[in-house]
Amino acid sequence: MAVKLIIEPLFEADFCDTSYGFRPQKSAHEAVDAIANTLHQRYTHVIDADLSKYFDTIPHAKLMAVVAERIVDGAISPLLANLYLHLLDRIWERHNIAQRYGARIVRYADDLVILCKGDITKPLALLKQILDRLGLTLNETKTHTVNAFQGPFDFLDFSPQMRRGQTSGKWYPHTEPSGKSIQRIKEKVTSLTDRRLTPVPLDNLTETLNRSLSGWCNYFHYRNSSRALEKVKNHTEERMRTHLRRRYKVKCRDTAMGRFTRSVLYNHYGLYPVPTYAKWKRNAL
Repeated sequence: MAVKLIIEPLFEADFCDTSYGFRPQKSAHEAVDAIANTLHQRYTHVIDADLSKYFDTIPHAKLMAVVAERIVDGAISPLLANLYLHLLDRIWERHNIAQRYGARIVRYADDLVILCKGDITKPLALLKQILDRLGLTLNETKTHTVNAFQGPFDFLDFSPQMRRGQTSGKWYPHTEPSGKSIQRIKEKVTSLTDRRLTPVPLDNLTETLNRSLSGWCNYFHYRNSSRALEKVKNHTEERMRTHLRRRYKVKCRDTAMGRFTRSVLYNHYGLYPVPTYAKWKRNAL
């Protein structure tokens, strides 16, 4: 961490605006916003790129050559993995690829997508060429192309796509938690309310459950998340109600519904209230 604090400002001055990972004034949410804003500008043909075993295959000599541009002494830091792919950003920027080919790149460490206004053939070929020069390769199995008007793609556990507004009928960039991220938190809630945990003091169980829920919501309560959060909330209430039935040996489901109402779950047992209202970023679009 001491080394990172020293060398990070030196490289921060060089990083491109398209890079969002492991930077002091950047965040995953800003990367998600960049994708949504670019989709809104009709860059809707998406190259969802996956690098083959990136952290295991970074060419050490080339990486240290990049470090040597700014640092005389040798250094080891999580910053370095992000630093090496800065070369991709720099080539993309210096050769004006975004304007020449209508292809904008958004990158968070080794997670990257290229959003194109039209044909993806040339941008994809350029990406492969640049990565080859860097000694890296695309995972052809996991790399795929998507027309955002026809379906979503996953980025940082969100699933952006273009949708029509129910009221206006206009296309807009819809961004919600991915199906996998929803499934993970639902499985976590299920495990934390398992019947085998009935001997655990209820306050301790609820505290652990609430910590997992609030942490998940702090990240995913963003942009068009209300429906996904509603699914998580409903699942949590049902699992908590089922757990209380088993804990207090209430056999009848209807009786449990009357005894462990939504109000009781939150006001008496202190369950974390998963927010289900839309949380818009005010300066988005």
